[in-house]
Amino acid sequence: ISKNESSLAKYLSAMRAKPNYFKIKDSVQELCHHIPLVGRPLEHTLQKLKATAKTLLYGSNFFEDLGFRYLGPVDGHDLEQLCAVLERAKTLEKPVFLHVETQKGKGYKPAEENPGEFHGTSGFDIETGKSKAKLGGSNFSEEFGKHLTELAKKDERICAITAAMKYGTGLNHFSKEFKQAGRFFDVGIAEPHAVTFAAGLASKGKLPVFAVYSSFLQRCYDQILHDCSIEKQHLLLGIDRAGIVGADGETHNGLFDVAMLLNIPAVELWSPATYEELRWSMEQALYHSDGVCGVRYPRGGENAELAALCQPQNWQLLNEQPNKRNLIVTYGRISSEVLTAAKTLNAAVLKLTKIFP
Repeated sequence: ISKNESSLAKYLSAMRAKPNYFKIKDSVQELCHHIPLVGRPLEHTLQKLKATAKTLLYGSNFFEDLGFRYLGPVDGHDLEQLCAVLERAKTLEKPVFLHVETQKGKGYKPAEENPGEFHGTSGFDIETGKSKAKLGGSNFSEEFGKHLTELAKKDERICAITAAMKYGTGLNHFSKEFKQAGRFFDVGIAEPHAVTFAAGLASKGKLPVFAVYSSFLQRCYDQILHDCSIEKQHLLLGIDRAGIVGADGETHNGLFDVAMLLNIPAVELWSPATYEELRWSMEQALYHSDGVCGVRYPRGGENAELAALCQPQNWQLLNEQPNKRNLIVTYGRISSEVLTAAKTLNAAVLKLTKIFP
């Protein structure tokens, strides 16, 4: 539905959301029901006239064409008006589509000015709006976005794609640098389209990178299989928020991407545990691999102890000793917890950076 620009359309939208409008409408309808013989035809004629007027002013309404009663748009911050429209919706004996307009972060200036940054946030300084997590250091998303930007400065083939999450995935750095150059694309909340779009770019010799939360990548199974894998297109999936995400909530836990991608042919997947491994994995995926490549990385920052132990390579024995008869195989940032368990179990730890193949 295109945005209505005319003042008359805006005025009528506001009027239709007021209780007095509903009262007058109900009174006219009741009056028609009490007029013998011509009451019902008169009501039908009035409804057609109103529908014609609405079509002239608004254009065709998609939801009413589907059989819904469309109410709105309503100011979602005007609780009195919103409650009145909700009460009206309860009285209608057919499906209702209620169109509510809100402003993200309304009443808090930092969130109003930067709604993308405040889509989901951990602790922040209420006076400045600055994230406490960012004040305390970097994180995998930031490192991914910054390194991709540096790589793109040297390689004009690299393009970045987001599904309305450039801040959450660290692509705000890439956007700032390359948006005017036509190398950054925000496709909106349409992850399956983003993958197919990436395949299209790849087919024309580009190196597309789609940065997406692991949880939302689940929407793209068919596109990864049919548009990318079978077509042998080379692209990189930056799989953010892989693993348990904590404060992001259970719907954002990235627990299924490995199992999902494992059964798609010709997919290569890395799971770096440190920033250095992340940068190395990205370069391996872009320049030393073919087909669909994924680099999965967790929410938050790296473990300093693990960063001191790890080297950027496909696999590494972290605590090899001759007398250890047990071996634990692991990957990603949880390797730090596995190392702790290995001390108790007297086991060696094999950490994978490239999971498969």
